[in-house]
Amino acid sequence: MKVLQVIPRFNPSLGGGVDVVYNISKQLALRGHDVTIATTDYLFDADYARTIEDLGVEVIPFKHLFNYCLYIPSPDLKAWCKAHISDFDIVHLNGTRSYQNSVVMNHAVKNNVPIVLQAHGSVMRIVERKGIKWLYDQVWGDKLLTNASAFIALSHSEAEAHQRMGVAKEKIHVLPNGVDLEKFKDLPQKGEFREKYSIKADEKVVLYLGRLHKSKGIDLLLEAFADLALQMENVKLVLVGPDGGFKGDLLKRIVDRNIQDKVQFTGLVSERDKYSAFIDSDVFVTPKFYGFPITFAEACACGLPIVTTNAGDYLDWIDDVAGFSTSYAQAELCNAIYRILLEDSTRNLFSGQCKHLVTSRFNWVSITGGLEAVYIHAKAQKGVIC
Repeated sequence: MKVLQVIPRFNPSLGGGVDVVYNISKQLALRGHDVTIATTDYLFDADYARTIEDLGVEVIPFKHLFNYCLYIPSPDLKAWCKAHISDFDIVHLNGTRSYQNSVVMNHAVKNNVPIVLQAHGSVMRIVERKGIKWLYDQVWGDKLLTNASAFIALSHSEAEAHQRMGVAKEKIHVLPNGVDLEKFKDLPQKGEFREKYSIKADEKVVLYLGRLHKSKGIDLLLEAFADLALQMENVKLVLVGPDGGFKGDLLKRIVDRNIQDKVQFTGLVSERDKYSAFIDSDVFVTPKFYGFPITFAEACACGLPIVTTNAGDYLDWIDDVAGFSTSYAQAELCNAIYRILLEDSTRNLFSGQCKHLVTSRFNWVSITGGLEAVYIHAKAQKGVIC
């Protein structure tokens, strides 16, 4: 098949959808498909693109005019679509609300090219800029939901969110995010992260890894950890990731709870340090999430148990398999973390099950096989013979 992947930005530091597009494009090319990625030059990483171009994937960074709340117009895309969209067998749109999606959708519909939409957790109008999202949906978004032949949800809860937005159940396919197993064959040695950040060998490490933003529930994690620190000695909360505007509030809470010596910020770290953090931690906590965070699959690949809550989306494979999923309550979150830190048998059981999940389900080879089936379904929906 000749596949067009569409995403507004292409830079590995942005994570999420970019990582997905990179890896599924890589696997599709290895399976013999002809893949093109249409993106913009906004934060474009040419070196990153080159690593996938070497496999035969074409990456086209269209010139952008400006960036307004991640709405990034690239007018040259229109002329390119007019000339080339009919060459493709399938269009795979990544993310929901973008200039690129609206342009490519219009030309795909005119040329009867099937559209697959993968929202990456963004189909609902939640968290930020709800008014702007509502306006986009009135002009383009609702048309996109109508015109797409197939939808990829990252979890059953995201599939339900699609249905609440009016998508027919039979059009929705659940495919998780994954990891490149090759990256986990040569992991850092245990102790590297602790040595670099002066964390004692006998300290139990509670890890948060991601943007420091109020939407992530880190305030609840801090309160739960403060209670945990009263019950356990030698425990440390390590917050890894860039400030998303919430660090000041977190620092105030840390002082208020008098746990300054038990909380450590690292800022943004390299990929190697990220894996090293997973290896040297005892539990990975993300209180609130939407979609399927790739960090969950990465933590599993390193054998690190997960604790989360039901406040955002829900992943049915976490609770009592890879860790615990609790209600969004301070006491329950604290208790779940405490159990994993205290009970070696529980932590070891979850660690083994985490690794099995990655090798059996959460890897790009398996996921791309499922994606091919989605593409075939989308073509059948449009009456296109495969």
